[in-house]
Formats: sequence, C-alpha cells, structure tokens
Amino acid sequence: MKTKMKTRIVRYILLAILCGALTLIRMTNDAYAAPAARSDGTAFVMLNTQDMASMHRAIELVRDHGGEVLQVYPPDAFVALLTPEIEQALAQDSAVRGIEKNALASAQAERLGENMQNAAHIWNTVFRDIPDPISAANVPGPIPEQHGSDALIPPPGEKAARSQANAPSATQTSEFMAGTIVYSIMFVESNGGAGNCSPADTQTENWSAKRRATVLSEISQGMAFWTARAKRPAPLTFMLDNLGVQTTSCEPITRSFGDHGKWLADVLTAYGYPATPNDYRVAARTLVNDRRTALGAHWGFLIVVVDSLNDADGSYLGGGSAFAELNGPIQYLTYENGGWGPSRMNLTAAHETGHIFGALDEYTVSGCSTADHWGYLDVRNTSCNNGGITSDVSIMGEGSELDKPNVDVSTSARGAIGWRNPSGKIVDVVRTSQVALTPFLPDPTTDTTPTYSGSASNQPFPPGGCNTLAGICYRTPEPVTISRVKQVLWKLDKGDYKRKGLVPSDGKFDQETDEAFTLTPTSPVAPGKHTFRVQVINNFGHKSAVAKDTLTIQ
Repeated sequence: MKTKMKTRIVRYILLAILCGALTLIRMTNDAYAAPAARSDGTAFVMLNTQDMASMHRAIELVRDHGGEVLQVYPPDAFVALLTPEIEQALAQDSAVRGIEKNALASAQAERLGENMQNAAHIWNTVFRDIPDPISAANVPGPIPEQHGSDALIPPPGEKAARSQANAPSATQTSEFMAGTIVYSIMFVESNGGAGNCSPADTQTENWSAKRRATVLSEISQGMAFWTARAKRPAPLTFMLDNLGVQTTSCEPITRSFGDHGKWLADVLTAYGYPATPNDYRVAARTLVNDRRTALGAHWGFLIVVVDSLNDADGSYLGGGSAFAELNGPIQYLTYENGGWGPSRMNLTAAHETGHIFGALDEYTVSGCSTADHWGYLDVRNTSCNNGGITSDVSIMGEGSELDKPNVDVSTSARGAIGWRNPSGKIVDVVRTSQVALTPFLPDPTTDTTPTYSGSASNQPFPPGGCNTLAGICYRTPEPVTISRVKQVLWKLDKGDYKRKGLVPSDGKFDQETDEAFTLTPTSPVAPGKHTFRVQVINNFGHKSAVAKDTLTIQ
C-alpha cells in the first residue's frame, strides 16, 4: 500500500513538473498573452516585415474590407477595428505575423525590439485599459488655473509649390483632420554642450526610457480621443513616429517659453535639419513634410516634449506648459504638464492637436471672441465662452471640461478642423468626387457593346476666407484635397450599379485627379434607347453626382 502511494505521489510530482514546463514553453514561444477575452472589434495587428510597402498593403486590405485603422506604429504594428471577414483576409497576408485582441504579455513584447515594445505598451494601456505604472502612480491635483491662450499664431507668407495639382504642398502639413496623420515625437534633452544657449545651461533634467514610454502612451491616448468621436471622417488614422531624444545646450524648462527658438533650433540641427533661433519653423516644416512623405501619410506635425520632472511647477519660467501653432507644424508639451501631471497629458495632447488642425481656444481667459474665425473652412468660433455657447463640453473649452467623461468637440471646433456638415462619416472637406462621361458617337449605333470613355477626379472642397483673430487677417487657406478615386461604378437603365466592364487607363483606380477609364458592357445590349450612368466613390466613401449618356442601339 505504501509503495503504491509513493508511486502515485511521484507521478503527481512528475505531472506537475511537466505541466509547469509546458506552461513555461508556451509563455516563451507564444506570440500572445491571454487575459480575459475582448469582443469590441479592436485588434492589435503585428507585422513580420520591416518595409513600409507591406505595412501599407495590410492597412489598405483592412480599409478595402470596410474596417478602420486607428493607430499605426510603423513598420511593426497597427490597431484596427476588424470583423471576422477582415481577420480572415489578414491571416492570408504574408506580411501579418499575428492578430491579438487581448493584452500582450510584457515578457513577449521585450523580445520584439524597442519599437514593438512601445507599440505593445500603447496597445495595453490605451486600448486594453492596463494602467501605465507611472501614470497610475501620479495623483494629479485640481485642474490648474489657465493663463491666456495656448494657440500660437503662425507668421504669414509660408507657401510652397505643389508636386501634384490639388495635393498638399510642402507647407500645407495640417489643413484639416482627415486621412492618415503622422505625429512625430521628439524628446528634448539638455547636454551641457555647445549650442544656442551660451554658456550652456546647468543640466537639471534627464529622460528615462520608462518615462518616455509613459509619454508615448499618454500622447497616443490623446490621439485616440479624436478617432473615438462620432460623425468623424473615415479613414482617420494617427501614425506614431518616435524620433527619440535630441539634445540642446539649453535646459528649456528653466527658461521662458519665449526662448523656445534657441533650444528648438538645437534639437532640429541635432536631428539633421540645420536651423537658427529665427528660422527654426522653416526647418520644422521641412522635417514634418519629409516624415509624412517617408511614411506615406496625408498630414503631419511635430510634438516636442520637454522634461520637467525636477521642476517645481512643471511650467516654463513665467508660466505656460503647453502650446501649439494654429495649423501646425509644432506642438509643445512638458512632462509634468504644468500641474496637470503626466497622467493627464492625453487631455493636453488632444487639446493641442485641435489647434494643429485649426480649432481655436474656447475657454474664457484665452481672450477668445465669437467674431474670430479660423481653419480651412474659416469657421466662426461660436463656442467661445466669451459671449458664445457655454452649454457644450468641449476639448477646446475650459480646463474643467477636458477631464469630464462626456467631453467632446464643439460644433464650431468641428467646423474649424473640417468636420462640418457630417452625414455619417462624410464631412464637407471630403465631398470632392466628380465624374465625367463622354457621349458615345455615332448615335444611333449598331454597336451592341459600345465603349465609353470617361474620367474621375477629386476637386478640392472650396476653402473659406481669410482666417481672422481680433479683426486681423493672418492666413488665407489654399484649395487642397487628400481624396482619391477608390472605385467607379456603372449601370444600364434601371439596373444595379456594378464594376465589371470598367477599366482604369493606368490599371488601378487610385488617383486624386484625372483618373481616365473606359466602360464596355460585358454582354450585348438589346436594341432600343438606353441610358448609361456612371458614378465615382472616393476613399472617404463620398459618392459623386451621376454622369449619364442616352444612346440608341439599332
């Protein structure tokens, strides 16, 4: 009896060791952790290639199947809203390593490189509600008192030639909030060396990798605020571009914000874009344009983050901690966030991003006026709390509004960033599709499969007038579109619209303007009088007016 008992105990021990070993092997080799299942449709798509073309192909696959890509961490991963059908299509793409719907284990992410670690951290904290350790430990106090406007007025006269008709020029980097947007993040670090602060400032701040990861998570959560809005354009995708730590001879947080040209010129020069304190903005705009081109985006802007961990109030000398230039290209943040704390940096980043795309301040002490108007559509600031609408809870409003669960975007701010007149996810700035059909000759004809020629395009939605503050005209938006031809459909008489028979001249419907095509019925048309109709749909889902031709077949 004792021998049998000993044998049974030994078996249990061996079985436990084996199970433990299998669990360890699974944790080591599996690509994913498996916490509680989530079914909100949001997924983390991991890629096994390092080229942008493969990444964009996977993103377009999601969009072509009706899904949405919310954030991208090039070239390793992206977050998307998927259906089972889209998941199946992605699984067949050789560029896709795996799809995760739950939080990722930190041990697994550590083996995938720094960029994937940051992406996994953002996925866990922003989209799967796992607290960031630093943000969770931060207990911010009451909402700090606001002082003046944090929107910086751009200087006049910045214009550049276009590489394509109607496409954004090199100086049009954030005209309206739609499409794919690159936000390049640069961490500012004092180094005590040579530069525009001479002699160099005493070093008081030094970034750590963990705090930088917290900042990336908080800013990404700020971008997620915009993609979570109802009646917004789609696609609306934010692409994180981590430019790392760049050094300066200045210790920015110990200086007045008025000195920002000095340290910004230092860090831009360090990154390879030579600048002086007087022309830093030109270098910054060039950097932003280069990054959006390299990453294949429509718009871009630069976020510079100043360390302020050891500063008494987390603000610049004389006040202020966050600023942004109206319609870009630069947004300025500090780590301690001027008393808001790093755990509320997402709110600050969301507010400042509104400025980047033309939304004006609405809080009282900003000095806003309902007579002010700004943005690509030049919309009046009717939600300014100085005499305007005060019932809305807006991300551009009072500080007390920003951290409310129901914070949204006011009607006037929506208009300023281009989200005016929403019909589902179609807004004014993407109502750009046009199509033309050349009448068939001769008419009448004996040809029962007549070949038509036509062209599809996206003409810019007309911009508004001169952007004006306090009666001063600062900026006149120029016409621009980021829409492209997605598909062309045709139908005969009262039949259904279809694709077969349409052939783009260059082999693919993907141009912004002048997309030539031919239309040939796939089967003979019966004799009689018929009406041929064509319609184009752009990448935002906007359908053009119908072009038609009536033809008699004998």
